[in-house]
Amino acid sequence: MRKDCSSIPFFSCTAQTGAILELVSLFPVTSDVKIKVAISCPVGATPSSPRQLASSSLRQLVCVEGVATKVSAIKPKVVRSVHYCPATGQHESRDYVDATDPQLGLPAVDASGRELPDRIINITSSTYPTQNRDGKSLETEFGLST
Repeated sequence: MRKDCSSIPFFSCTAQTGAILELVSLFPVTSDVKIKVAISCPVGATPSSPRQLASSSLRQLVCVEGVATKVSAIKPKVVRSVHYCPATGQHESRDYVDATDPQLGLPAVDASGRELPDRIINITSSTYPTQNRDGKSLETEFGLST
């Protein structure tokens, strides 16, 4: 399991989350339960410095140690945007996937944590919608977007 966790961390964490969700479903729960698996220790790989990171490290769990001496401002990545339609009074949300997303190319997962093998996650457009399907204007809810 330790080797899987470092070489294919998303599959490993998804499997662990699915197992925990099945376990939780055996007990009566009054509200929606959201479970995420986190790893808080070095997993297999020897610690490396930020300068040793390369593109071969993408989609792998790595241990990076060092002191940050200079940090540049980065633009935060939008994962989900929420939009409000004043004409209908309803909210819409849209998820965004880019090339750095660990879920890219994997099967989608439904609300209960089960994989949907017929739906593969692909890169999405990064443009914000300005109109809904009926052509009515949308306003972005920045406080609800992540």
